[in-house]
Amino acid sequence: MKFLNKFVRPKARFRLGQRYLGKSTSLIAKGYVIFKEWDQTDGKFYYWEEWELTGFNNYDSWVEYDHYNQNVTVYEPVRVPERYDVQSLAKGAAVTVTINKQLISGIVDEVGTGTVVKLRGKMSYQLFSDDIMHYAEVKTGPTTVVSIEDYRQVGDTDYDYYSGRRLNKAEQKLMFGKVISPLNIKLSTIIYSIFFVGFLVLSFLPHYNSVCTPRTTTPATTSPGQRLSLATSASQASSSRTTPNSYPQQDCRRVRVYGSGGGGVGK
Repeated sequence: MKFLNKFVRPKARFRLGQRYLGKSTSLIAKGYVIFKEWDQTDGKFYYWEEWELTGFNNYDSWVEYDHYNQNVTVYEPVRVPERYDVQSLAKGAAVTVTINKQLISGIVDEVGTGTVVKLRGKMSYQLFSDDIMHYAEVKTGPTTVVSIEDYRQVGDTDYDYYSGRRLNKAEQKLMFGKVISPLNIKLSTIIYSIFFVGFLVLSFLPHYNSVCTPRTTTPATTSPGQRLSLATSASQASSSRTTPNSYPQQDCRRVRVYGSGGGGVGK
């Protein structure tokens, strides 16, 4: 499966090294890491990405974009006196942490293990490809969480605690100066647009109709008397050879009809 990792791409609308000016922030995207997690129930991997941006109050702050639920969450490190064993926590368990001398209670909403599949840029936190990270997400409010993370394989002796807040599109624009969620264009919209453009192009292409006129049988160089004599003899000969249901011979030509107007014949 490792060869598939090179095809995994970040989806958040950040670019490495670019500065993002919000209403009261100035942030620079320094690097990103993409995690994957295997779901036994679905039998497939799920991905999320975390971007480190300088300019927050704390250097070790991250912006996460979840590829599945499309949530954008900003995480900032916090110090708490409590210690929880991430791998011993279960979904639905009650957790209490103290942040800035305030007691905060929550329910474990998710417990899992992520594996680093790709990382780019220069980040303050030392990570390597294939690193394992155990985590527990504690929901403390409608849009707030506390994330407990365990990176023991990179030399940590303590867990990392982050206070997270989910951002809607308006809040993203205030913080980053733009919406960083990827554009969500449905396949049906794309197909409809292709058909509409194709119909529009075809409507402007020229169309042709056939216009026929009776063929002239009298030579142009004959005199008036000769033309009258020839016409009389031709009429007599034609009447002896044709039936009431026969049609005169015609000259036909193709004329251009404009497709974008009211159906008038072009020159």
